[in-house]
Amino acid sequence: NSAWTQIGSTTILGVNSVSWSTPVPTGMIVSSGTYRVVVVAMDQSLNQSVTPAAAGFGSTFRFDNQVPVVVTQFPVQGAFYNAAGLASLAGTASDATTGNSGLASVQALLKNRALGSYWSGAGSNFDSPPAGYSNWVTMAGTNNWSKTFPTLNDNTQYTLWLRATDNAVNVSTYPAPAGAQFQLDNNLNADSSAALTFGYDNSLPVSGLTSPASGSLVGSVASLATIAGTAYTDAPNTVTGASVDQVLLNLNCSGCATAGASGWWNGSSWQSGAEPTPPLFSASFAAPTWSFSFTNSWQDGFTYSVYARSRDAAGNLESPESSGSFIVDLTTPVA
Repeated sequence: NSAWTQIGSTTILGVNSVSWSTPVPTGMIVSSGTYRVVVVAMDQSLNQSVTPAAAGFGSTFRFDNQVPVVVTQFPVQGAFYNAAGLASLAGTASDATTGNSGLASVQALLKNRALGSYWSGAGSNFDSPPAGYSNWVTMAGTNNWSKTFPTLNDNTQYTLWLRATDNAVNVSTYPAPAGAQFQLDNNLNADSSAALTFGYDNSLPVSGLTSPASGSLVGSVASLATIAGTAYTDAPNTVTGASVDQVLLNLNCSGCATAGASGWWNGSSWQSGAEPTPPLFSASFAAPTWSFSFTNSWQDGFTYSVYARSRDAAGNLESPESSGSFIVDLTTPVA
């Protein structure tokens, strides 16, 4: 049969076995294809070992020389998270369109950028280089994979690398040993692009009133055209923390509401009762300064209090809100 290729032979009588091998012609086998190899032995008397046409005879294998694909769904590049918003490390992987031998594993390498150390996968231990460079932690699952984060340090940025391995031992692109040290040290992917980086910040932001200064007497309404203050990611203003992205304000007057009651400015009038929640007015913010122009009239002799509640990019809300007060005094003293 012309479909058969002789791959080994001997003319020596009495040989019990013959070793054989054969090169694979270029282009005959392509990735993701399934192939069946049938081998038949024949002795010097032309006796054949088996009937090769029998169903299932031979060995079937899949050829796959393409790397699988792995995608991160959480965390997101450049995002900040607090404890409430920190979900599990998670994503997807696939080998279906890249060889289709099936996924064997998905692994992650997590780096604490402040310390330069790498999560070992055992509890919340992080190892320094060079041992830490090889701390690839296996995720739970393959097509849909996940892993609970270790305890993360507050106000700290982390960098994440991923790699997927298929059943043909193809591994998706990652900082391989030849250039790994430079790439990992500099938070780069194998192609020198920036690796996925996110931040963890569980500290509450802080704010305060600066203009007018809290506790001051204000003798000019013109100076109240714009009220201003500051807001920081936390009390020590940690530079690696999530930046403030919102400052909300309320304004209270000690006697401006009906019948001289304390009241809250709602944009058109003073309303007595509990403080509006959330605060009613959104201040302009250009770090670290917030500012806002209230539309109320400033009445002589009353104490005005500005309540500020800041929020950072990790979703932390200032608590309790800050407050600063000043007295409007427009009366000229009499000697």
